[in-house]
Amino acid sequence: MSNAFTKLSQDKLNAAVADLLCPRIETILGDRGPGHCMRVTDLDDDIMESVCKELRRTRPDGNIFILGSHDQEGMPFRVTSTKLVELRNPDGNGELRQPLLVFIPTSLRTSAEDSFGVATFEELTFTGIYEDLIDSLIDRLPATLVGHVRDLFGILSEEEWLFADDVSRVRYLLTALENGIDGETLGASLYELTLIPDFKLFADTGMVNSKIRRNLGSVRNLMTSHKSVRGRIADLGLSDKTLDARLSTYFEKYDIQEPEAWTPPIAIDKSWWSISFDKWAFQEELSLDKILLEVLETDLPVVQEDETDDQLSGLIGQQVLVPNDRRKMNIVFEVNPHPGKVSGLDHFTVQIVSQNDGPVGKSKKVKAWTPNRLQCTTNLAKLNKIEFEEGWHFIRILPWTADGDPIPLESDSGSESAKRSYESEPFYVLPGGNIEEEPPQRAIPIEQSLEHARFRLQLTALGDERDPEEIAISGVAWAEGGRSKKVSRQEILLAKFGREGAVQIPLSRMLKTIEQRILAEPKHPSGWRMQINLDTAEPPSEVGLTLPSSAAMASFLAAREELFATVRKDTAELIMQGLSFRDTETECLAYADVYLDLVRNLIRQAETTSGAERQQHLQALRNVLAVDSIHVILTDFRGRHREAVLVSPTHPLRALWLSSWVALGKDWIEKIKAGGKDYIPHVRSALLDGLVPSAYPVGVPVEDGRIFTPVDNLNAFWALYAPTTEENSRGLMAEICSALGLAEPSAAGADISGKVIADKIERYLSQHPYVRELSLNVFNPGAGSVIADALLSLQQKREHADLRYDIRLFTSDPDSPVLGEALESMVRPGATVNEAADAFATSTGSHLFSKLNLAKHALSEFHANAKEFPAHISVLLDVFPAEKLSIAEKPMGITPLHGLIQDFDTEFVDDDSGTFWNKRPIVGRSLNSDSHAACFDLLSNLSRHLCFATSAVAASGASFKSVPVVTLGLDVAQRELIYEVHQISDWVFTIDRNMGIEFFDHGGRKNRPDYLIDYVPGASSQATHNL
Repeated sequence: MSNAFTKLSQDKLNAAVADLLCPRIETILGDRGPGHCMRVTDLDDDIMESVCKELRRTRPDGNIFILGSHDQEGMPFRVTSTKLVELRNPDGNGELRQPLLVFIPTSLRTSAEDSFGVATFEELTFTGIYEDLIDSLIDRLPATLVGHVRDLFGILSEEEWLFADDVSRVRYLLTALENGIDGETLGASLYELTLIPDFKLFADTGMVNSKIRRNLGSVRNLMTSHKSVRGRIADLGLSDKTLDARLSTYFEKYDIQEPEAWTPPIAIDKSWWSISFDKWAFQEELSLDKILLEVLETDLPVVQEDETDDQLSGLIGQQVLVPNDRRKMNIVFEVNPHPGKVSGLDHFTVQIVSQNDGPVGKSKKVKAWTPNRLQCTTNLAKLNKIEFEEGWHFIRILPWTADGDPIPLESDSGSESAKRSYESEPFYVLPGGNIEEEPPQRAIPIEQSLEHARFRLQLTALGDERDPEEIAISGVAWAEGGRSKKVSRQEILLAKFGREGAVQIPLSRMLKTIEQRILAEPKHPSGWRMQINLDTAEPPSEVGLTLPSSAAMASFLAAREELFATVRKDTAELIMQGLSFRDTETECLAYADVYLDLVRNLIRQAETTSGAERQQHLQALRNVLAVDSIHVILTDFRGRHREAVLVSPTHPLRALWLSSWVALGKDWIEKIKAGGKDYIPHVRSALLDGLVPSAYPVGVPVEDGRIFTPVDNLNAFWALYAPTTEENSRGLMAEICSALGLAEPSAAGADISGKVIADKIERYLSQHPYVRELSLNVFNPGAGSVIADALLSLQQKREHADLRYDIRLFTSDPDSPVLGEALESMVRPGATVNEAADAFATSTGSHLFSKLNLAKHALSEFHANAKEFPAHISVLLDVFPAEKLSIAEKPMGITPLHGLIQDFDTEFVDDDSGTFWNKRPIVGRSLNSDSHAACFDLLSNLSRHLCFATSAVAASGASFKSVPVVTLGLDVAQRELIYEVHQISDWVFTIDRNMGIEFFDHGGRKNRPDYLIDYVPGASSQATHNL
């Protein structure tokens, strides 16, 4: 700066305030009628003088005065209190005078003060006048400097610098404007904020904020230190000793403890320009690389052109934040160069900033990242907890060192706009508004069904202290373009929940086709057959079955047709996974109720007849029990045949179970809402993972009268059944899943997941800490999904990340293409996108020590020479089939959880005739809840009568009050397998749906070895598996 710097006079400040106030008061005067009285009391005396003078200039005949004492009567515009009372009243002719405005100095006291109190005079207040003046003055700054000035004020507010009140900020801006506004004058005017003038403050825009903070810190240290003047200057750590000397000379003239007195001369007196802050060089000057930072986007909704809301209609095309609706927002920003190449960079801060009031809420730290990418997506959460003021805001992102020092920012040379690259586009905050939006989603979450998605969102809402009833379905439809080559056997059902976003429900294309076929033909409830040749599933074909022609049958078909029409939604052709069960509770109950009547009628007819007529009724009953089941014939590559049955979610019992599950979930959510927030994690786990319709129904007949029993659920809607003679149920499950384009379930039943097995393996490893390669024998693994899931769970733990695995799979058919498929996919590069799974596909650098060795063996190889296969752990997965099915009459019991769990009772027999487990379903009544008693009663009732009917069909009518009994008996070969496996293994995991602990807990029998037992019963029901 070469010219002298002019200090701002008080008159200039008063004039600026008057220029802003006068138009406002003029408007008020114009709105008030004759006889109206007003007073102003909250302005400084000098400003009152300026405002009154300007108003009288524009309104020379107006009743505008300043209240004064009797000795001030000669001064312009003054009136005494006596004269004021006279002006308040009508004139001599009784007519009302023009509106009266009086300025009352705060220091004045008069005897007639009550005569012009607020009872008779309207109080005009202008408390926010300086804030408004700041905004109007900022509008006069060059666009490229506006943001930096706002930063300056924001830092002073953040640091709670008492010298920078609103009046000081006005003086600062006016001083710069008075001296010809540019970067130099804005830096020189810093003394009005009690900072050291800095003529080159804006020479490097990337360093502005850090220089302001250092300037403020220097003033604060000089002012507050307890040391002498020389000691305080020495503590600054300046590298130029001659500057130290000049400062010492300067502070001989000015009191160092009064910065409001010693900062102005540095700018005003040209002889002291040599000590301005731009001359201060510090010994520990930050030598940091610069970084270019750009905020790319936020995911806030944009107000559309067709918006009808009055609050939003003026914001068309702008982004809007409604904190009560949008509790989280995502921000994408980019840095250049990569954070790893910037010296000293430790983290970034992400902060919401109000254009008027500065930073809002707490800033979020984002650590500098190491992966090779320049962009970062982060989010700000709990926006509803921030106290926003309505108005324009933006996001500011800044880089910092570990010590909290700012990293210099590279200016964006290509941009001349007022918006800085490290700030987002402005968005408008409406604290009390409401905007409907479908938020953009980087990844659409996957759910099992519409109701699973709704429950998860409702529980999330409860955790956020929102009303779960706000979760509303806005649409369900098939996703377009879902037939990619990668998932050619899958389709996607898309469910939208308004502002909560969308969820995707992946489905097997073949299961979808089957279910749509069933739904489209409600008059054909039974008689479906499907061929699977090798890995190819053929569409189902109809088999002609004889159905009763009765009124009960007609009622059943009518209710079925009504429910199916509701599910399909006309041309949408939806399926049960897209059904809102809470909206179709009446239809589901009616469907199950008439099915129960039909089954009861057929049981009664068979029971009251005999001979050929009874067999005819039993055949009809068998066909009715086979409703919505598909008899599957598998042909493998050797031409051998295996059988299975698929049970559809349209089966009356499964549809009723799903409806009852939704009713229970609604009841639980209501209880949480009434004051049980601590139970949210447990309810979420139970509703979404724990509760599944296992063994609903307990058995399904096929055409020749055999009863197929449950193997497992393919998902929460479809179930797989097999003959009791099936030796490798896990292999059967794997082949069915492969043909249908499904992943094999990664759990045995509902309870024994890969994580449960991983926890057991972890216990073994803790007792054997020197194991570097874990050897596992797995019998009947199927595709190996359970074991693969266990390995991934272990890999995610740092202490086991370097563990290697040697896995041997044993099965009766080692050449099956699906055997160990899940494990094989783990070692194929690019087959997964999971970081833990990538470790198995990445080379260890040595062929001798690979991450995962996998071998497949015939079960006969193990029997021939078990000692060749020693293992740390062996796993027996459903190795022992229950080959016998009988019936038995048992007393009624209590069905757990309102009938939603099919419990089983097991009788163990161990005598000279052999070792047996007899497993039967427990039927009876449920202990109902206060609400939804009808659906729970019906569920228990229908399940009980289906058990009776299945037993009657299995035993050709020998009993009509019995339940099916499945018997597992251990023969010599199976006992030998158990013995051999335990001989060559440290630990053995036996996972079986029928075998219990009793064989091992034998009480010291001489002909049986002793076992150290760790028993995990089924967590929800013995319908699933024991470990």
